[in-house]
Amino acid sequence: MFVTYASSQGHVLLDRELSLPQAWTDDVGRCARAGIPPERSLATKPQLARQRLERAFDAAVPAAWVAGDRVYGENRQLREWLEERTQAYVLTVSGKEYVWRAGRQWPVKTLLAMLEEEDWGRLQAGDGTTGPRWYDWRWLPWAAPLQPHWRRWLLVRRSLSDPTERTAYVVCAPAPTTLAHDLAG
Repeated sequence: MFVTYASSQGHVLLDRELSLPQAWTDDVGRCARAGIPPERSLATKPQLARQRLERAFDAAVPAAWVAGDRVYGENRQLREWLEERTQAYVLTVSGKEYVWRAGRQWPVKTLLAMLEEEDWGRLQAGDGTTGPRWYDWRWLPWAAPLQPHWRRWLLVRRSLSDPTERTAYVVCAPAPTTLAHDLAG
């Protein structure tokens, strides 16, 4: 598990932690032979991420956003912790995740399937190895966040070459945040 910092100046590795399977943490002898301290216990990747992020925040790393894949996006405890810290995030989720929208819980896969062909915005998502990466984007508000003057969205990225290929993200950020600002930042 890695914590990196990215800016317009580049990116750097800030911290890392090896995620150990329970078979290892339960085997004291194996851990000793591998040089793993005896106090090291089983921790999930989201738990390790929180520990490492906390260390970065305590060191005053000026993080505007926390981004991560679905292992982190589908961990509600990690998302709630970030919101308690008033830390903006954009985290990938799979279709299995649920979000509250219009007073009820919806599976993300259902919301993705219900999206109409209208109301998509085309924005560049940075440069790739072969040039600009363009996608269609859509975002839907969902349940109110813990912090006043903040908002939550389900952000959806749609492939231009295959419009059925969609990736979902949960986002929490200050209310004035716009989709174009998020993608440009």
